[in-house]
Amino acid sequence: MRLAAFVVVAIVAWLVFGGTSYEAWHALPGSRYRLVISLAQMHPYLAEYERELRVEGNGRATTLHLFPDTGGYALVNVYSVSPSSFVLRTMGNDEYVIDSQSGQVQQRRHLSECDGPGPRNAAFLGAFDFDTARRWRFISADERAERLVWACEKHT
Repeated sequence: MRLAAFVVVAIVAWLVFGGTSYEAWHALPGSRYRLVISLAQMHPYLAEYERELRVEGNGRATTLHLFPDTGGYALVNVYSVSPSSFVLRTMGNDEYVIDSQSGQVQQRRHLSECDGPGPRNAAFLGAFDFDTARRWRFISADERAERLVWACEKHT
């Protein structure tokens, strides 16, 4: 009975006050744009989040919804393909290509990174993720090595 009462109170509090949200950003090198990845809690007591990508700069913003984090999928890797082209990879079947000259974002199908980390001929810049202190932020490649978004198994 006490557990049921606690759950009801937790859900009501979540509905009234809203869930936890996080936001982190990273300036795109050589441009006036920055990437913003935000998480908004979508469950009253589980760590499940709606995720959003915003590309901000030059007085405008482009917003896209990312695949939801239903438990442990928050990681978003950022790669530089050229001085003005960047790719974001995260859980889900899409990757996001950003043109840092125009701020435009192209969403394209990407099924897996099991063939290797990152896009071909790209440099890993860092990742949006929770750090060891459980802070949501951009973690540069200098601070932490690249982590695969997908859990890949090799079958021989």
